[in-house]
Amino acid sequence: MKHSLLRSFIPVATFVAGTTIAAAQGQRPPDTELGLYIAYSARSDARVGEQQLGELAVASARFSATIGSFQALNGVFTYGTTFQWLGIDASDSAPLPDSIAAAGLDLGYSTPVLTDKRLIVGVRPGFNGAGFNVAGTVFLTGKTTETFTWLAGVVLDAHNEYPVLPVVGFVWQPAERWTVALRVPRSEIAYRFNPELEASLGFSFGTGTYKTNAVPVTASGRNLSDSWFDYREIRVGPALAWNVDPNFQIRAETGWVVDRRFEFDDQDVVVRSDDTVYAGLSGVWSW
Repeated sequence: MKHSLLRSFIPVATFVAGTTIAAAQGQRPPDTELGLYIAYSARSDARVGEQQLGELAVASARFSATIGSFQALNGVFTYGTTFQWLGIDASDSAPLPDSIAAAGLDLGYSTPVLTDKRLIVGVRPGFNGAGFNVAGTVFLTGKTTETFTWLAGVVLDAHNEYPVLPVVGFVWQPAERWTVALRVPRSEIAYRFNPELEASLGFSFGTGTYKTNAVPVTASGRNLSDSWFDYREIRVGPALAWNVDPNFQIRAETGWVVDRRFEFDDQDVVVRSDDTVYAGLSGVWSW
């Protein structure tokens, strides 16, 4: 089975993006970090090809925990876990499960290399619904100037049509209060009003990879049970982040979903829905 290109890239790159940038900026990853993100994209008309399926809406939640870290081999190892849940409110004619979940380990390693750069390695083994997969990342990151941090590397996934996928990104601070970031899951232009409050405008990805063994048969008679599918949303809109204290941040976002789909790649079945609105809320606590 060959996953889609986007399917393997986003979840694993999301895992390492924050720690990669932090490491490049000279920050040690927190010993413990808890994160919770919930989102809802509203109902809109769905279809498979020309077949109308009625309306569907999607709710999602993700919990992540960096449980601890230790120093060895001239670097820092981190370990944690992630749990994701997807709820799909759709008609009986839609070949989609009512809900599905994924859980896995997050393992990372960071070490200084080449004098002023860092090597970041991430591995994520886990169960995605009824299937098991292991994916990884290898990144090199550094600072060109005090205001520009870059990263470049690869995402590795043997199940992907592209088992080695190049990835690049950056965070640039052109002025004291402004930040421009190209990264996953959200690229944005941000303005910091004060140390506690920041507003941004950008685009983000909501995504997940799952294997299901209990979905309806399509109108064409195709059985999608025991199939992998990729859920994807592309969202555009503003966000507001509030640093309640140095160890706790709350972030709210809203906007427009410009693309929402479920792709059963092996079966050549794609469930698409029309544009709609979304809202999301997250909290991160570290110490």
